[in-house]
Amino acid sequence: MRLITLICAALVLFANVALANNPTLERRPFLGVAPEATDQGVRIASIITGGSAESADTAVGDIVLSLNDHAVVTPQDFIEQASNLVPGREIELEFLRDGQTQTVTLEPRARPFEQPAIGQVRYDHVNYAGGRIRAIVNTPNGEGPFPTVYYIQGYPCSSVESSNPDNFNRRKVQSFVQAGFAVVRVEKPGVGDSDGPLECTEIGFDEELGGFAAGWDYARELPETRDDQMIMVGISMGGVQAPLLAAASEHKPLGIVVWGTRMDNWHDYMYGLMAFQPVLLGYADPVESFARAEAARPVLKRFLLDQEPIERILSDTAEAAEVFGRIGMTPNGRFFGRDGRFFQQIAAQNLPIAWRDSNSAVLSLYGASDITAIDGFSQEMIASVVNFYRPGTASFEVIPDTTHAMIKVGSRADYRRNFQQGSMPSLAEGYNPAVAERMVKWSKDLLEPAEVSAGTD
Repeated sequence: MRLITLICAALVLFANVALANNPTLERRPFLGVAPEATDQGVRIASIITGGSAESADTAVGDIVLSLNDHAVVTPQDFIEQASNLVPGREIELEFLRDGQTQTVTLEPRARPFEQPAIGQVRYDHVNYAGGRIRAIVNTPNGEGPFPTVYYIQGYPCSSVESSNPDNFNRRKVQSFVQAGFAVVRVEKPGVGDSDGPLECTEIGFDEELGGFAAGWDYARELPETRDDQMIMVGISMGGVQAPLLAAASEHKPLGIVVWGTRMDNWHDYMYGLMAFQPVLLGYADPVESFARAEAARPVLKRFLLDQEPIERILSDTAEAAEVFGRIGMTPNGRFFGRDGRFFQQIAAQNLPIAWRDSNSAVLSLYGASDITAIDGFSQEMIASVVNFYRPGTASFEVIPDTTHAMIKVGSRADYRRNFQQGSMPSLAEGYNPAVAERMVKWSKDLLEPAEVSAGTD
């Protein structure tokens, strides 16, 4: 834990002295396409109003083959290339439609600013590691400062900002703003309008965590925020990062809310992705799936526990390429769009210690149909660890019928059937507001003692 503290402190110190006299960030182009994985390839699931793709002959259902001459094999490939678009440079999109390959050239359109239905939004930036990361501050109408949520998104290198009102992150933000909270979001290095030498797809977990640490210090010092009423909300990977940030900071949040996350070692989660997730999704023989995972243990150990370079493992172990492929490695050497070091550095974290030292109240939420996170046991253990050291301060709750993406889909059997049939409800159709409602209520209840105390000083 001391190592994490020193890393974050060093990077934040560098951030505070860099680029102080250049406050503006140029808006990057916005492709405006939501990708999804299919048996045929990466399909255009929707085209968002205001994006570059809206101006050309693209359509829902097109199978994307390449973006700016970079092959697109997975949604992560697509997200990575879309995040690297350059202002003023035309965008070339190659796709398959009705068995015919087509190529279109798109005029780059700047990402539209968010237009909140509730409250106000302000765009800013945080200096970090020789660059700047975009910061977005949403506030209720009226005079602040306000109790504040520091929102930490999931693992992909996609923007936490969106002009789409149905967007996963925006819905959470609006729920908190409607309840009277300010919400602070920061991008990952190299994502959205962020600039500088760091690119999200190339950095390790520690560098990303340092960016969120810089954002946490920034959020606490804003005139709109209440330093004594700060709550971290961590979604998926953000639920791994939130306790690490809290434990390393001298300024603890009053509470931490996590959704769809893990507390076990990343090696064990990756093993579960091989052994159990395919079975839960209904497309693998259980015995064969378990056998493949068992055979992969030596490679997983060398990669995630022994922290060996991927190149060395590939060079001296014949089955390594197959194992890495089964846990998401693509031809460019990345895992789910991230550098291998990112996952090695996650595996080096001691999350029980982080939860012990976070010194915060905790709400750990899990969707009963969340097969991405595999099961809720790890999240239940988060509450158990916190309550051991701070009795009565943590709760574990299950939201029925809900997936990792907060879509209300029914039971796990319903999820499995929809997954196999390719008929999963969209976020616009199936979003479950109960998740945000529970987050907001718990956060407001947590503030009541602080508000009473503040009124009697």
